[in-house]
Amino acid sequence: MLHLALALAVVPTVPAAVAVPLPAASAPAVPGAAPALAPPPPPLPPDPTATELATRFTAVLKCEPGKKDPGRPLCAVTRIGKDPVWTPGQLSTYLGVGLKIPAGDLKKLGAMPLGVVALHLAAGSGRVMPVTAASEAEKPQLTQVLNDLQGQLKGDKKDALVVPPELANRLRDERKKPRSPLKLDKGFAEFTGPAPTRLYRADLSPVLGILTGPSPVFVTVEAAADGQQVSIFPATPLER
Repeated sequence: MLHLALALAVVPTVPAAVAVPLPAASAPAVPGAAPALAPPPPPLPPDPTATELATRFTAVLKCEPGKKDPGRPLCAVTRIGKDPVWTPGQLSTYLGVGLKIPAGDLKKLGAMPLGVVALHLAAGSGRVMPVTAASEAEKPQLTQVLNDLQGQLKGDKKDALVVPPELANRLRDERKKPRSPLKLDKGFAEFTGPAPTRLYRADLSPVLGILTGPSPVFVTVEAAADGQQVSIFPATPLER
């Protein structure tokens, strides 16, 4: 189961007859003074869904940099609800890992089986689908893709994900199929199709100990009859 674009805000045009005040002259720079810091962005509205799920994952995972928790590929879920969502400007496909979590106890979270999941995402639509091997010969290749994805989410794998050509071609065909419309909010997007699903963006850099910039991922949370399907996608799209 990323050319990224924020949802665009509409900026009103200033009529020619309206006088626009000039900005006040800035004070002269003081030699040796530290540059002024930009104000922090306003906090996102509270999201009980993200808070509840992030709290459940935080309680059973050790996500500090350097920890060796077997559930470490899932640590991105502990970060949802903290960052504004964005979607790519053109239709893109991302590969990630997914698992079904029960409604109750998550103490065995690190031992739950993971699968490969694809996210087909555009500015106003999306689709999440499980990825399975099309043949016996493809099974070991898909296992390697799953291992590499986990390595990326743990910070162990630094190079680009290698996708077998047959799988890449199949995903390109799947990308053309219908997707569900997305309803964008500030901190998440909702799939308005038959399966209630939320899309989040999270920054994995605090988990990985990265100080040079953000390490974005997408997280989808799909409601199920007896739990939730959670999927995590490094925000690097497959080559078109």
